Amino acid sequence: MTLLKEKCTGIINSLHSPVLLKIINSGRFVFIVSGMLGAVFFLYFFGVRVLDPTNVDWLMISMGTDRFQHYLGWVAFRHSDWFFPPGMHNGVTYPLLESIVYSDSIPILAIPFKAISSILPQNFHYFGWFGLLMYVLQGGFGGLIVKKISGYTWFSIICSLFFTLSISVFYRMFSHTALAAHFLLLASI
Repeated sequence: MTLLKEKCTGIINSLHSPVLLKIINSGRFVFIVSGMLGAVFFLYFFGVRVLDPTNVDWLMISMGTDRFQHYLGWVAFRHSDWFFPPGMHNGVTYPLLESIVYSDSIPILAIPFKAISSILPQNFHYFGWFGLLMYVLQGGFGGLIVKKISGYTWFSIICSLFFTLSISVFYRMFSHTALAAHFLLLASI
Protein backbone atom coordinates (compact mmCIF):
# COMPACT_ATOMS: atom_id res chain seq x y z
CA MET A 1 0.00 0.00 0.00
CA THR A 2 2.85 2.37 0.80
CA LEU A 3 4.51 1.64 -2.54
CA LEU A 4 1.27 2.48 -4.39
CA LYS A 5 0.90 5.70 -2.40
CA GLU A 6 4.49 6.71 -3.24
CA LYS A 7 3.94 6.04 -6.96
CA CYS A 8 0.72 8.07 -6.98
CA THR A 9 2.44 10.91 -5.15
CA GLY A 10 5.27 10.79 -7.70
CA ILE A 11 2.81 10.98 -10.61
CA ILE A 12 0.94 13.89 -9.05
CA ASN A 13 4.19 15.76 -8.37
CA SER A 14 5.33 15.23 -11.96
CA LEU A 15 2.05 16.76 -13.18
CA HIS A 16 3.00 19.95 -11.38
CA SER A 17 6.39 20.21 -13.02
CA PRO A 18 7.12 23.63 -14.56
CA VAL A 19 7.88 22.09 -17.97
CA LEU A 20 4.55 20.24 -18.13
CA LEU A 21 2.63 23.28 -16.92
CA LYS A 22 4.32 25.40 -19.59
CA ILE A 23 3.27 22.91 -22.27
CA ILE A 24 -0.32 22.70 -21.01
CA ASN A 25 -0.66 26.47 -20.79
CA SER A 26 0.64 27.04 -24.31
CA GLY A 27 -1.50 28.02 -27.27
CA ARG A 28 -0.20 25.01 -29.19
CA PHE A 29 -1.63 22.64 -26.61
CA VAL A 30 -5.02 24.36 -26.78
CA PHE A 31 -4.96 24.30 -30.59
CA ILE A 32 -4.03 20.61 -30.78
CA VAL A 33 -6.52 19.38 -28.17
CA SER A 34 -9.31 21.59 -29.52
CA GLY A 35 -8.52 20.41 -33.05
CA MET A 36 -8.65 16.79 -31.92
CA LEU A 37 -12.08 17.44 -30.40
CA GLY A 38 -13.13 18.90 -33.75
CA ALA A 39 -11.96 15.71 -35.47
CA VAL A 40 -13.91 13.57 -33.00
CA PHE A 41 -17.10 15.51 -33.66
CA PHE A 42 -16.59 15.33 -37.43
CA LEU A 43 -16.20 11.55 -37.27
CA TYR A 44 -19.20 11.25 -34.95
CA PHE A 45 -21.52 13.30 -37.17
CA PHE A 46 -20.32 12.32 -40.65
CA GLY A 47 -18.69 8.95 -40.09
CA VAL A 48 -15.51 7.40 -41.36
CA ARG A 49 -16.80 6.35 -44.77
CA VAL A 50 -16.64 9.91 -46.11
CA LEU A 51 -12.85 9.80 -45.61
CA ASP A 52 -12.42 6.96 -48.10
CA PRO A 53 -11.28 8.85 -51.23
CA THR A 54 -12.59 6.07 -53.49
CA ASN A 55 -16.08 5.99 -51.95
CA VAL A 56 -18.06 8.41 -54.10
CA ASP A 57 -21.46 6.85 -53.41
CA TRP A 58 -22.25 9.23 -50.54
CA LEU A 59 -21.63 12.16 -52.87
CA MET A 60 -24.22 10.90 -55.33
CA ILE A 61 -26.85 9.51 -52.96
CA SER A 62 -29.35 12.28 -53.51
CA MET A 63 -28.72 13.53 -57.00
CA GLY A 64 -29.52 17.18 -57.34
CA THR A 65 -27.79 18.17 -54.12
CA ASP A 66 -24.88 20.55 -54.23
CA ARG A 67 -22.36 17.93 -53.16
CA PHE A 68 -23.25 15.99 -56.30
CA GLN A 69 -22.56 19.13 -58.34
CA HIS A 70 -19.23 19.68 -56.53
CA TYR A 71 -18.16 16.14 -57.33
CA LEU A 72 -19.24 16.38 -60.97
CA GLY A 73 -17.36 19.67 -61.29
CA TRP A 74 -14.25 17.97 -59.95
CA VAL A 75 -14.64 15.04 -62.37
CA ALA A 76 -15.16 17.36 -65.35
CA PHE A 77 -12.13 19.42 -64.35
CA ARG A 78 -10.02 16.33 -63.76
CA HIS A 79 -10.71 14.86 -67.19
CA SER A 80 -10.36 18.05 -69.23
CA ASP A 81 -7.19 19.40 -70.79
CA TRP A 82 -4.96 21.91 -69.01
CA PHE A 83 -5.61 25.55 -69.83
CA PHE A 84 -4.19 28.85 -68.74
CA PRO A 85 -4.82 30.13 -66.17
CA PRO A 86 -4.87 26.94 -64.09
CA GLY A 87 -8.36 26.16 -62.91
CA MET A 88 -9.99 26.68 -66.30
CA HIS A 89 -11.54 23.69 -68.05
CA ASN A 90 -13.91 22.77 -70.85
CA GLY A 91 -15.32 19.63 -69.28
CA VAL A 92 -18.84 21.04 -68.90
CA THR A 93 -19.11 23.95 -71.32
CA TYR A 94 -17.23 22.65 -74.36
CA PRO A 95 -15.89 24.47 -76.40
CA LEU A 96 -16.01 27.39 -73.95
CA LEU A 97 -13.83 27.52 -70.86
CA GLU A 98 -15.19 27.65 -67.35
CA SER A 99 -13.42 28.13 -64.02
CA ILE A 100 -13.40 25.37 -61.42
CA VAL A 101 -14.47 28.08 -58.98
CA TYR A 102 -18.02 28.02 -60.36
CA SER A 103 -18.60 24.40 -59.43
CA ASP A 104 -17.45 24.95 -55.81
CA SER A 105 -15.03 22.04 -56.17
CA ILE A 106 -12.46 23.66 -53.84
CA PRO A 107 -9.86 24.84 -56.37
CA ILE A 108 -7.01 24.87 -53.87
CA LEU A 109 -7.30 21.07 -53.81
CA ALA A 110 -8.67 20.43 -57.30
CA ILE A 111 -5.65 21.87 -59.12
CA PRO A 112 -2.95 19.83 -57.28
CA PHE A 113 -5.03 16.65 -57.48
CA LYS A 114 -5.54 17.17 -61.21
CA ALA A 115 -1.75 17.44 -61.56
CA ILE A 116 -1.36 13.94 -60.06
CA SER A 117 -4.58 12.59 -61.56
CA SER A 118 -2.79 9.88 -63.53
CA ILE A 119 -1.76 8.09 -60.33
CA LEU A 120 -5.13 8.49 -58.58
CA PRO A 121 -7.86 5.84 -58.74
CA GLN A 122 -10.69 6.32 -61.24
CA ASN A 123 -13.20 7.13 -58.49
CA PHE A 124 -11.54 9.74 -56.31
CA HIS A 125 -12.65 12.65 -54.15
CA TYR A 126 -11.12 14.87 -51.47
CA PHE A 127 -14.28 16.32 -49.94
CA GLY A 128 -14.29 14.11 -46.84
CA TRP A 129 -10.72 14.99 -45.89
CA PHE A 130 -11.44 18.65 -46.59
CA GLY A 131 -14.37 18.41 -44.16
CA LEU A 132 -12.22 16.79 -41.49
CA LEU A 133 -9.61 19.51 -41.90
CA MET A 134 -12.31 22.20 -41.58
CA TYR A 135 -13.52 20.75 -38.28
CA VAL A 136 -9.99 20.41 -36.90
CA LEU A 137 -9.15 24.00 -37.80
CA GLN A 138 -12.53 25.30 -36.59
CA GLY A 139 -11.96 23.74 -33.16
CA GLY A 140 -8.30 24.72 -33.01
CA PHE A 141 -8.74 28.38 -33.88
CA GLY A 142 -11.87 28.63 -31.71
CA GLY A 143 -9.86 27.36 -28.75
CA LEU A 144 -7.06 29.84 -29.48
CA ILE A 145 -9.48 32.78 -29.55
CA VAL A 146 -10.91 31.87 -26.15
CA LYS A 147 -7.41 31.24 -24.78
CA LYS A 148 -6.32 34.70 -25.94
CA ILE A 149 -9.32 36.34 -24.26
CA SER A 150 -9.56 34.29 -21.05
CA GLY A 151 -6.05 32.92 -20.54
CA TYR A 152 -7.46 29.64 -19.19
CA THR A 153 -6.43 26.47 -20.97
CA TRP A 154 -9.17 24.01 -20.04
CA PHE A 155 -11.91 26.63 -20.29
CA SER A 156 -10.64 27.39 -23.81
CA ILE A 157 -10.73 23.74 -24.81
CA ILE A 158 -14.28 23.35 -23.51
CA CYS A 159 -15.40 26.53 -25.27
CA SER A 160 -13.86 25.31 -28.53
CA LEU A 161 -16.72 22.81 -28.63
CA PHE A 162 -19.13 25.68 -29.30
CA PHE A 163 -17.10 26.66 -32.36
CA THR A 164 -16.91 23.04 -33.49
CA LEU A 165 -20.65 22.52 -33.09
CA SER A 166 -21.53 25.61 -35.10
CA ILE A 167 -24.74 24.85 -36.95
CA SER A 168 -23.67 26.93 -39.92
CA VAL A 169 -20.51 24.85 -40.39
CA PHE A 170 -22.50 21.65 -39.90
CA TYR A 171 -25.09 22.70 -42.47
CA ARG A 172 -22.51 23.87 -45.01
CA MET A 173 -20.16 20.93 -44.68
CA PHE A 174 -21.66 18.78 -47.39
CA SER A 175 -24.20 21.07 -48.97
CA HIS A 176 -21.95 24.03 -49.85
CA THR A 177 -18.63 22.46 -48.94
CA ALA A 178 -16.38 25.36 -49.88
CA LEU A 179 -18.42 27.68 -47.64
CA ALA A 180 -17.63 25.53 -44.59
CA ALA A 181 -14.19 27.11 -44.23
CA HIS A 182 -15.31 29.33 -41.34
CA PHE A 183 -11.94 28.71 -39.73
CA LEU A 184 -10.61 31.43 -42.05
CA LEU A 185 -12.69 33.98 -40.17
CA LEU A 186 -11.52 32.62 -36.82
CA ALA A 187 -7.87 32.57 -37.93
CA SER A 188 -8.11 36.21 -38.95
CA ILE A 189 -9.35 37.13 -35.47
